[in-house]
Order: sequence, then structure tokens, then C-alpha cells
Amino acid sequence: MTNQLAVLSELPDDFYDFRVSNILQVFPTPTLIHLKGKKGQPLFISILLHGNEFSGLKTMQALLKKYADDLPRPVYLFIGNVLAAASGLRVIPCQTDFNRCWPGTDIEKNDATKMMQQVVNIVTEKPLFAAIDLHNNSGFNPHYACITDVTQDNYHIAAMFNHIGMVFRSPKGVSTMAFDGICPAATLERDGRIRHVEGLRFPVGELDGAVRDRTVRLVELFEESGFKSRAIKDIRSELWLKVWGAVSINPISALSRATMVDICDFDLTRDVIVNMMREVQHVAEALGASFRHTIEKRVSGARAVGAHKTSMLQNVESGRPLELDALMLSVIQLAGMVDIKVPTVRTVYACVALLNQNLIADASQTEKLVARVAW
Repeated sequence: MTNQLAVLSELPDDFYDFRVSNILQVFPTPTLIHLKGKKGQPLFISILLHGNEFSGLKTMQALLKKYADDLPRPVYLFIGNVLAAASGLRVIPCQTDFNRCWPGTDIEKNDATKMMQQVVNIVTEKPLFAAIDLHNNSGFNPHYACITDVTQDNYHIAAMFNHIGMVFRSPKGVSTMAFDGICPAATLERDGRIRHVEGLRFPVGELDGAVRDRTVRLVELFEESGFKSRAIKDIRSELWLKVWGAVSINPISALSRATMVDICDFDLTRDVIVNMMREVQHVAEALGASFRHTIEKRVSGARAVGAHKTSMLQNVESGRPLELDALMLSVIQLAGMVDIKVPTVRTVYACVALLNQNLIADASQTEKLVARVAW
């Protein structure tokens, strides 16, 4: 039975490292875990009430691993819709939404509403410190907190998470609403949307230049999925064409917070990326690659993309570590192998490496914010 609650007193052995796709191997049914802490009233945390919102699981894996031997306060951790999570779905068809069936819901009593009532009954046998429901939503948003009752305690716990918050009174039957009047309660949201915004061309090639049956089949799969693909014999040169832009425009966008068109239109930054591309080209050609475009054409192509934020800039704005080693350090190391100087690339790398160090120091923002609320 998917709505049969399991109750544990310790984390399963594989808790810290399992992937959500394998969740049923660790949690075959919805599970409530009571973890002992040093002192104070227990904190209730619910995750995966919607199966496709994985940020709560990742946050708790990191947070509980960090405090594995020194949990500051007792914790009740509720792992919700494991069946939907295993399938990457919000809910399974014909299944009750796990964040609409808590006490106070308008839904007619069923197995799901009974289970949520059982969870509330167990965790409220003694006073709770607070109740936190971890979600990620479907938009490009900053972290924010949601409360359903404007009390000083709720306002305080929401403000500890972030300065951005909202109050909602509908829909009924959400976890946060079930704990109003029992303890401070808030839903913590973070951006969780993945959106393909540009690019339908996916060339495919073997490193040795051969075109094999598997190469052709992969091209066919891309085309059947609506992409444009072709098999090419010099995939290395195609990769260097991508590196050309990634190693130059990405870090400049991270440092300047500017879009691609702004970087290409501003003379000083345009000169920097041209110099970086020229250095990259020397390295690539020394390794046997060739370029089917000129630097001027590559810059013009980047400019034509418009006011697009690079992946590195999006990481900066989201407080995530940068893909620095793959995009820049690899080129610097290859330059050393062929004894080619890349002074502009090295200089920009040094600046972005410092930025990345600061981002790493502030990384796992959700983890830190939840810890701040929790402990």
C-alpha cells in the first residue's frame, strides 16, 4: 500500500547518497523518521509532498550529513510521495495530492488523509518547535517563504529564511496550514524549474572520426525528438567551437552581470573576449583542431542571441558554484601541455575563481537557511 506509513527512529544506511530515482529501494512507502537531537523541542520537516520537487530531499541529505554526529535539535522528517518521486511526477494519476490532504482539507476522508492525520498525531504528542515544508516551484524565483496565518511566530520564522514571503489561505489541506495553531509553520520555496531556452542543433561524432551504427542511431533519436542533428567526423573541432564562446563570454558575464549582447556591444569587454578567443584558438590549433568560423563571426553570433544570461551568470544570481574547472581551467591546463601562453584567459580565470570561492562559501543556500531556521 503506497499510503501505509512507515515510522523509523534512525536514517536508513543509504540516506545520504541515494538518487531520487532509486527512492523506493530506500523508502518503499511514505516514511516518518524521528531523529534524536541534543536539546530542545523537535522540528518537523516534510519533503517530497510533491514527487517532482527534489530540492527538499537534497537539502536534507546535505544538512543531516553535516550534523550526523551532532544534531542540535530533535527532528521529525517526513518523506512523502515516494511513488510519485520515483516516477518524477508531482502525483501519480488518480492519486491524492499529498499537499492537499492534511487535517483541515476539503477532500473526503481516504487513505491519504488518514495517513496525514496519523503523522500529525505522532509528531504533536509533545510540543513542536516548528513545522517546515520544503518545496521547489515551477518558476525562476528567489528563495521565499509562505505562511498561512499572520502571527508573530510565523512571520519570524519566514523572515529567518528570506526577506521575501507571501501569505496564502487557499488551497486547503496543505501541510503548513495543518500546523497553524500548533507551532510556527512555513513552506519554504526555491526555484526548481529547468527550461530549454535555445538551441535545436545537436551534432554527434565519435572521437576517432568514425561514423558507426550507434552514431547514426543517436542522430535518428535526436531527430525523432524534434532536434536537428547530423553525424560529423571532426567532433573535437566542434567542441572547440563551443569552448570558444564558453571560456570567454561566460566568465565575463559572471563578473559584469551583463547579457551576451551587452558584452559584445561594449567595446572594452568585446576586446577582452576577442583576446580570449584568439588565445583559445591557438591552443586548439596546436592540438589539431580547426575552426569553421572566424572570431568576428563567432562574436556576431553571440551578439545575435540578444539579452541572454549565460549559464555562469545564472549560477551567480542563484548563488550556485560555477562550472569553472570544465569551462576555463581545462583550457589553461591544455595550454600548458602545448606550451602556449594564455595571459588573458588566466587573468579572467583568477578573477572568476575568487568569485567562485565566495559563492562556494555561501553555497547550499537552502541548507544554510533551513539550518538557521531549524537550530
